[in-house]
Amino acid sequence: MYEYSHGGNAAFELGKENIIDLSANINPLGMPEGVEDAIISGISRCTRYPDNFSRGLTEKIAGYENVDAGRIFCAGGASDVIFRLPKAVNARKVMITAPSFADYERSARAAEAEVIRHALSSAGDFDLGTDFVEDVSRLEPDMVFVCNPNNPTGRLVEPGLIEDLLECCRRTCAHVVVDECFLDFTTQAKEYTSKRFLENYKNIVILKAFTKVFALPGIRLGYAMCGDMELTQKLYGFGADWPVSNLAQSAGVAAIENAESFISETVRFVSAERLMLEEELNDLGYTVITAAANYVFLQNPYSFDLCRELDREGIRIRSCANFYGLDGSYCRIAVSNRDNNEKLLSTIKKITKSRRKGVTTGLCAAAAVKAATAALLSGEFVEQTGVRAENGAEIVFKVTDTKRGDGFVQCAVKKDAGSDPDVTNGIKIFAAVSKTDGTELELDGGCGVGRVTKPGLKVPVGKAAINPVPERMIKSAIGQVCREFDYTGGIRAEISIPGGAEIAKKTLNERLGVVGGLSVLGTTGILEPMSEKAIVETIKAEIDVQAALGKISLLMTPGNYGRDFAKKALDLDITEAIKCSNFIGEALDHACERGIKAITLIGHAGKLVKLAGGIMNTHSSVADCRMEILAAHCALVGAVPEAVRLVMECVTVEAAIAVMQQFGVNDAVWESVGLRAGFHLSERTKGLLSVEYIVFTQEHGVLIHARTRGEI
Repeated sequence: MYEYSHGGNAAFELGKENIIDLSANINPLGMPEGVEDAIISGISRCTRYPDNFSRGLTEKIAGYENVDAGRIFCAGGASDVIFRLPKAVNARKVMITAPSFADYERSARAAEAEVIRHALSSAGDFDLGTDFVEDVSRLEPDMVFVCNPNNPTGRLVEPGLIEDLLECCRRTCAHVVVDECFLDFTTQAKEYTSKRFLENYKNIVILKAFTKVFALPGIRLGYAMCGDMELTQKLYGFGADWPVSNLAQSAGVAAIENAESFISETVRFVSAERLMLEEELNDLGYTVITAAANYVFLQNPYSFDLCRELDREGIRIRSCANFYGLDGSYCRIAVSNRDNNEKLLSTIKKITKSRRKGVTTGLCAAAAVKAATAALLSGEFVEQTGVRAENGAEIVFKVTDTKRGDGFVQCAVKKDAGSDPDVTNGIKIFAAVSKTDGTELELDGGCGVGRVTKPGLKVPVGKAAINPVPERMIKSAIGQVCREFDYTGGIRAEISIPGGAEIAKKTLNERLGVVGGLSVLGTTGILEPMSEKAIVETIKAEIDVQAALGKISLLMTPGNYGRDFAKKALDLDITEAIKCSNFIGEALDHACERGIKAITLIGHAGKLVKLAGGIMNTHSSVADCRMEILAAHCALVGAVPEAVRLVMECVTVEAAIAVMQQFGVNDAVWESVGLRAGFHLSERTKGLLSVEYIVFTQEHGVLIHARTRGEI
């Protein structure tokens, strides 16, 4: 089945006319002056066939390009020429670079030719090098496609390399097709064009199009300039007659009329806007490969899909996932007008800020230890070091605060928490490393690293609060460096976090039994922004600590409203209260697993009314059926239809209570809601524990106070 593989189709795919489409690289200045009038005046000629040879347009192009008109073949876009070429020269083997424009390969396969890909390396910014000429010489293709500047990378190909390629291919009678459709957007078009080779090399074909630089994708107009004039004529035989419509011929002639001044203005505008986009995107952490054309080529280092996120915001960019040799992390973004460019940047900033991943203190500690160990064994400090996270990603850290003391070496790295609102963001994690007489790898915590004082955590009581995964990463980093320097002796590493004791007061460490500083944490090394998983893991850790202390009953509240009500209205001790947020179901599940026998759950009616609907994640993005539940129970207790209707129209629980009081059903409704909530709580806990649940509002106090049956 045919699959469309180009950009510029967003309005049709998404059914939105107002989307900002940056997936196709069209001149942001629009059509040149006079083109629209030429198209309108050309409508009257649509009643007759177009000139099959586009004579007037060909002469105009010849004058503009300063080449013989006999070298020019006009077609319905550059792609029309691309699909004619392999058949016209009877190519059996076609060589292309990868990544590059998809139609080169498609045209070769349509001609039943073998396709050979020459992979461009990301390490070399996808530049085309002399190894390409060597491959061509060795493999002897009949046709070679080169895109200059390349699509999607925007990288230019040196004229000397193209001449070497032409010489190589001339010896084997192979054709070289140089696609210059984006060259006019560059500041170096005159230096890099291959027109200089037309006179001396019959095996060259240069492609140009009106699609991009003249902003005429809907007209479908392009042309070839051939070193061999016989090939120019031959191309007519490998496609339909009348390759260029009357309207396209009129548009082309008008576009070329003032082309030089129009293109000069375009280059000035596009160059400035592209530079601005590249700098801003680079500052946001994206890997920008500097392009020469009217687009930005980048790699997204973050885990979220930038193309999909922008689609949701009404902006379409070009995913490079279907370019051979690239994946979905690579994107191409067309340079647009200033308004669109600024909207693009502000949207990407918003997305990146909310979705950017950071690194854990554990991975930072491993990086600091690795840099310090390397300096200890080599005698030289490094400016940066890379550490592999548990998910396989290698994260590079800048090394700071290097110091060499009496028998030890110290290095530090700075923590970047990404988009996570982490109180440890920006702190420095230090590692001091020294040799020991034995062969063991010793690890301990220094100032600012907490000590475990309560059972139930993954670290034994009395030890530095360095969790098992970070400990493994740290020892792995030490081992890697020791092997590199053939060192078989012992190493002692001490992790310290200046200011950690003060920062720890803003965390849950003290309640978890970690005193004197921060914990060195992390399960993968990567910090997920606003991660639900992280919140749930924290809830579980609090339950684990209390279970390890032998407690069988717990106090839980979804948030601060519940904590304040428990303390002030119910006079309860909330010192050990667990804040379960919206994750009531998962908190109950873990409590059952840890053998807890009783839970007191206290929460505002706006959240806990959802329990009557069996909803155990009370976040509004998961479900918001407060009024539906209350209206249903109004009906159950015999309220008149008018009361049910009015409750359904309410926005808040307080407003619904006022309606239910007006119709005299408020107490009955909350009794009914309480019974149903108890049913679902019992179902969730399977009778393994009892749940005392108290539902309140600030204005009306306790609305439900009930208990499920359990093993208490």
